[in-house]
Amino acid sequence: MMWIGIIIWAIVHAGIIFYSGYSWQIAIYDSILSTSLLALFSQVGRNIFRFHQPTTKTLWKIGLLCFSLSAIWIALLRVSIKYLLKFDNNYIINFDQTIPIRFIISFLVIGCTILVVWIWELLKFEKEQQNRKALAETLSKEAELESITQQLQPHFLFNSLNSINALISSKPAEAQKMVMQLSDFLRGTLKKKEKPLVSFDEELKQINLYLEIEMVRFGHRLKTEFVTDFKTLTYKVPHLILQPLVENAIKYGLYETIGDVKIEIISSIENEMLKVEIKNPIDSAGKNRNFGEGFGLSSVQRRLNLMYSRNDLLKTSEKNNIFSAVIYIPQIK
Repeated sequence: MMWIGIIIWAIVHAGIIFYSGYSWQIAIYDSILSTSLLALFSQVGRNIFRFHQPTTKTLWKIGLLCFSLSAIWIALLRVSIKYLLKFDNNYIINFDQTIPIRFIISFLVIGCTILVVWIWELLKFEKEQQNRKALAETLSKEAELESITQQLQPHFLFNSLNSINALISSKPAEAQKMVMQLSDFLRGTLKKKEKPLVSFDEELKQINLYLEIEMVRFGHRLKTEFVTDFKTLTYKVPHLILQPLVENAIKYGLYETIGDVKIEIISSIENEMLKVEIKNPIDSAGKNRNFGEGFGLSSVQRRLNLMYSRNDLLKTSEKNNIFSAVIYIPQIK
C-alpha cells in the first residue's frame, strides 16, 4: 500500500513539473530524486520511532526530527539536481525558488509518516499491556481456583479417612467398601482435573460417588432425592461445584439431628441458566446456627465469582427448618 502511494506521488510530481513547461526528462529526474529521497528519509524517521517512543511531554522531538530530516533531504536533493541537471540553469534557478514549498511538503510528509507510526506503535503497546494484564488476571484466577480446589480435596479426604479409621475395627467390610468408593471418587476427580467445565450429568455421577461414601458413614440415616430436569444434563458446570454444597447439607443436616435426614438436589432451567437447589433439614434448636457460613459455601461463592465475574450466583435461605442453597450456572456460548 505504501509503495502504491509513493508511485502515485511520483507520477503527480512529474506531471506538475511537466505541465509547468519543462521537458519529460527533467520532470522524471526531479520526480525520481525527490520521491526516492523523501521515501528514504520517511523510512528513517519511521524506524527511529519504531524503537523509541516519545512521551506526550517530549513530542517536540518529533518536530525536531522532521525539521532535521527535511533540511537534510532538501540539501541532498539540491546537490543532486544541480549535478544531474547542470545543463539547464533555468530549472536550477526555479528549483531554488521552490525550496520553501518543497521543505514544507517534505516536513508534512515525514511528519505524517512519523505520527502514524508513533500512534500505531502506541496503540500496539497499549494493546500488549492490556493483553499482559488480562493474562496476569487469568493466571491469577486460575491459581486461585486451583488453590480452592486443592483445599477442597484434603477437606473431604480427611473426613473420609477418619470415617474409614472408625470403621476398620467395628465394620471392616464397610471400611473396605468405603476405601474402594473413595478410590473411584478420587480417580474421577483426577481425570477431570484438566477440564474446568463438565456436563451436569458428569457432575451428578461424581456426586453420587461422594454420597455413596457418605452413606457408608451414616447408614440408613442419610436419604437422598434427585429431581432432575433431563434438559439440564447437557448443561456445563464447574467441576466439583456441587460437592461443597452437598457436604454442607450433610454437615448441618445429619450432625445436628439424630433421625433420618433427606437431602434434595433439584435441577431446573431459569433465565437460560442451570439452577441447582440443595435442601436439607436443620435443627432450629441446634448449637451451630452458622448454616450459611463456612469454607464450603465461601469456596463455591468465590469460584463462581472468578469464573463468571458475578457475585449473585449463590443464594441461601432458611424456612420452616429447611436450609436451601441455590446456585445459578450461566452457560458460556
